[in-house]
Amino acid sequence: MRYQDYINMGNEYHEQGKYQEAIKSYTQALSLNKKSEVLFNRGNVYHEMGEYDKAIKDYTKALSLDPNGADTYNNRGIVYYDMGEYDKALEDYNEAIKLNQKDADFYNNRADVYFEIQEYEAAIEDYTLAIKLNPNDPDYFYQRGNVLLEIKDYDGALADYKSAYQLNPDNSEVHNKIEHIYNLKGYTHTENNNFSFSKNRNIDFTMKEERTQIYSEDRCIACGGIIEKDWIRCPFCLVFISKACKTCGMKIEEGWKACPKCGEIL
Repeated sequence: MRYQDYINMGNEYHEQGKYQEAIKSYTQALSLNKKSEVLFNRGNVYHEMGEYDKAIKDYTKALSLDPNGADTYNNRGIVYYDMGEYDKALEDYNEAIKLNQKDADFYNNRADVYFEIQEYEAAIEDYTLAIKLNPNDPDYFYQRGNVLLEIKDYDGALADYKSAYQLNPDNSEVHNKIEHIYNLKGYTHTENNNFSFSKNRNIDFTMKEERTQIYSEDRCIACGGIIEKDWIRCPFCLVFISKACKTCGMKIEEGWKACPKCGEIL
């Protein structure tokens, strides 16, 4: 068999969860040509098997062949994190981010370390960067919500958990965290105007269209979603975050008596 055939077999076995067969195939490929990507792949399999030392060894060899492997630094960092070696994990995530500043997962993973070592402000900063790069991942909002909950910023945590819910309504942990905050703040479900729990524990986000919400720090107060300051309506929860002309839709500034675009009297 050819070198690429062994790699393809290893990839297929890995996807099927046949880890021992995947290891054998990648090892055969490495006997023909030692390339960083094959070491990376075998390291991933070892990690999933829980053989952390072997995974680290393969990632380290891969980095010796390709010192610019951002994903390799990241994945080795994940192994160190799973082993509780947070200093080493942090070093690897820092290297990964130096090589690629556009990968949201790298910031999220580093934030996980900061959370574990109780550097909460740094964790919030990294989760926020991850959200800005990928505002469609519910885990980023959920994890930042956990940090905000830890530092007793209940309103901020609630906003993040709402965003996480909107992106993934099936996550029961989000429901539980929202209930937990309500209990901490002494609210009943019916006292909150933004949403309520129904009997099947689904959350119903019902907003009145005429209600105008203000936003702060580029986040919708209603749902916590990342927004732009010139937006009229939040695309996540559909709350109006500023007034708009009923005729042409132009954003209306405070104090205006007429729309400067179409002349509509406000």
